[in-house]
Amino acid sequence: MKIRRFIKIFLMTAATAVGLSAIQTAQAVPLYPQCPAIGNNTGCAILIQWDGSNFTAAVDGSQGPYDGVEDTLVGIQNNSTDKTLSFVNLTGSNLFGFDGDGIDTYGFPVPDTSIFPTGYVFSGYEGPITYFTSTDSNNGSAHFIAGLAPGANTYFALEEPPSVICPNNDCGGIVTGGGNSIPEPGTVLLLGAGLVGLGFARSRKAS
Repeated sequence: MKIRRFIKIFLMTAATAVGLSAIQTAQAVPLYPQCPAIGNNTGCAILIQWDGSNFTAAVDGSQGPYDGVEDTLVGIQNNSTDKTLSFVNLTGSNLFGFDGDGIDTYGFPVPDTSIFPTGYVFSGYEGPITYFTSTDSNNGSAHFIAGLAPGANTYFALEEPPSVICPNNDCGGIVTGGGNSIPEPGTVLLLGAGLVGLGFARSRKAS
């Protein structure tokens, strides 16, 4: 009888672990795959979209800082049909206070320097065609080499998430999107232990 009870508890525990693993995997699928998997991220934490006139942005709640602290992976999508985007102005606390752990430290090397402005000093946060100018650590611009063509997208990183997108004096605030957060490991373990305990109690009552 004890052996049967042990087998039942073991099977319930295994099923719980598999189910929780499937939930985590599904939630890790990014809403905005315009960004590659970098560090802790599987996609863009923030996606900025431009329709040729207005800018909007959304946050994927399942994508935190790619360095686990504050660095933010940003994607930008040109949804216009006939306009090229050359830059976007960004404002926020310490956006451009780069501290050396840009995306190049996560396996994404500095882009081809020959296409960037002469004398430009790389921070390591640039994307394939992006470079930065800033007046201080809180205010600056992301520029796109040769412009971001209609329908195209690219990505870059910032030290913190931007609070305002304000290109060409057309400002739009960051809007929280519908991303699902991934359960913390402690929460997963606690839930699993509770389910095992419940299964044990039921099997004990039945016997």
